[in-house]
Amino acid sequence: MPSNTRSILTDVNGKPIPQVFNPATDQFETHQGTNGSAHVRVTDSVAYDLADDMLKVKSLQKKWKDAFTGPSLDPNKWEVVQQGPGMTISQSGGVLTINTGTTPNSETIIQSKEVFTDPVRALFGLMLSQRIANQEFYVEFVSVDPSTLQADGQHAAAWRMKYEDYTSAANYAVYEVQSGGLSRLASGASYIANNLTSWQILEIEIFSDEVWFHSRAMDSASGRSASFVRHQQIPDPNALYKVRIRAKNLGTAPASATNFKFQFVTVVDYAELTAEITAGRGNVASGQALGVQVLNTPTVIGRMDANSVVYTDTTTNLAASATYTGASRDAGSSYQAYNRFRVTVMHTAGLTPGHLVIEQSTDNSTWRETHRVPIPSDGLYRTFDFPWNHRYIRVKFVNGATAQTAFFLGTMLVRSDGGTDFDKTISFVHSTTPLGASATFTGVTLNLGGNHSFNRHRALVYADQAGTLYLEQSRDGSTWRTTAQASVSAGQTVELEDLIVAQYVRVRYVNGATAQGAFELQSALVRQ
Repeated sequence: MPSNTRSILTDVNGKPIPQVFNPATDQFETHQGTNGSAHVRVTDSVAYDLADDMLKVKSLQKKWKDAFTGPSLDPNKWEVVQQGPGMTISQSGGVLTINTGTTPNSETIIQSKEVFTDPVRALFGLMLSQRIANQEFYVEFVSVDPSTLQADGQHAAAWRMKYEDYTSAANYAVYEVQSGGLSRLASGASYIANNLTSWQILEIEIFSDEVWFHSRAMDSASGRSASFVRHQQIPDPNALYKVRIRAKNLGTAPASATNFKFQFVTVVDYAELTAEITAGRGNVASGQALGVQVLNTPTVIGRMDANSVVYTDTTTNLAASATYTGASRDAGSSYQAYNRFRVTVMHTAGLTPGHLVIEQSTDNSTWRETHRVPIPSDGLYRTFDFPWNHRYIRVKFVNGATAQTAFFLGTMLVRSDGGTDFDKTISFVHSTTPLGASATFTGVTLNLGGNHSFNRHRALVYADQAGTLYLEQSRDGSTWRTTAQASVSAGQTVELEDLIVAQYVRVRYVNGATAQGAFELQSALVRQ
């Protein structure tokens, strides 16, 4: 008879297997592909789509679910392996219920008729009517013998719910794995979404290299409450698996019967595909961007994509003349992780400036100042970029004589090909208080440190009475020399600029013989 009148051979999943039709026996026979003959794979779908001129790859092998909507357990989906004495199995209103009764050493086992392969994921929507001693409940994947399709005790991944695993302080269950017939490897009591007396979801995901266990609340938009992973003694990736549910009374009779309830069991048997994400490959165009939602406050764990790590060092206001010292940052033993130290600072303390200080160390013990920058009291955020020359680095801030009312200090560890120019000009408001007749105002000393990049000191003054503006510099902060001066006529605005040579700079103004009614004195450090 022709071959199209004979049924083809299939595997345990109902899929065609490699085969040839033998006219002599009038039947299909398994094609072994030995002694150099070609292996032929017969499929029930065509991978090449002629209309679309493309190969289509199927990632979902099986989509299996039971929402328990019928009047009784579906015999096409489930097999009752064992029903313990005194226990009952019922189904109503979309809920499967296993009632445990109180008979000791009684156990009910049901398992899926469908067979699944690694990788596979199962979700169980379940609850217990109570949690009492002398009972155990399981949802699990178990390996089955390929011939009998019954559990072979070789491989498993399971959630175990037991009274002894629960404490009043938190809600716990235990996850287990088994490989090669060894005793199951159980975790310690692990946190789950709730104490199981309300609906929740437990998940099991089996991969070839790891097994994941998750818990989450039912019908909640929030993420998983807890996730755990196992790499030891995980199930064989080449085995066949079934989903199994177990309810068990132990050797001592439980005080009362418990209902083990399910709203659904869902299994997704899929194939892992390797994919290339073409968007975002070095492209800064927003149309090529990959959207990311940050669900929780991120924790710094290492270098980011932009070769940087960000810290908020402090936002606590400093008292007058107080100093904040930041944490030590480590560039690593090879000195290759980072090469720039970027600082963002905001300071408000009347009109009194403060000083940003950078210190570096070779041993995290002896610290040396490498940079110092005066910071105006104006509530503006400024960013500075410093070279990183030793293994350890830290930031300090020295407040002036006025207590702060606002403060922010943040740092970033950066690896870049060169420095970045941020604030090339820093402006200070020194005074807006009118001076009396022949009075002198001396500005706060600005300490530029021994290694700075500002090379010009610029002052701007307005006075409604005549006076003289001075720019002064000092090598030690004690002995001052006038390096530039300008006469100021009444009602005139005058600008004065000088080349910075020394470490310390300041402004000074001497009023004339008439008391002022209006006065404003500013200065700026400039990098040109």
